[in-house]
Amino acid sequence: MTPSSSGQIVWTGPSGGSWSNSANWTDPVSHLHFAPSSTDQLLFGDGGTGAAGTLKIRVDNGQLSDRLTTTAAAAATLNGTLIIVAQSALNANQNWTPITAAAGFGGTDFAVKTFPADGGNWVAGPPAGVNYPVHN
Repeated sequence: MTPSSSGQIVWTGPSGGSWSNSANWTDPVSHLHFAPSSTDQLLFGDGGTGAAGTLKIRVDNGQLSDRLTTTAAAAATLNGTLIIVAQSALNANQNWTPITAAAGFGGTDFAVKTFPADGGNWVAGPPAGVNYPVHN
């Protein structure tokens, strides 16, 4: 894979779009499309706000959830907003691990966490090693 010219690429694809499709990623400097490579910093959120953006994770019964996994050698940086969206009426006391970062999270966590208004005792984070836990 060819790294982007700026070293950063922004997710501009649709929800559920293919990670490896270069049409879903845009270099914020050259505005060209690149598929992610191991040397690119990947930015998510509104307009590529990076760690300060918003990440929506869908969860469902049976520990099903969207997943974000990074194998980068550098720690992932969390900030911004995490929104947990229930896909159905959820059973209580479930655990999900929607985010995994091979190099951990460098002691960071989301600044804002929004949960389904279902009366559950929701907890997300802080990251434990390489996994980001969510529990209802």
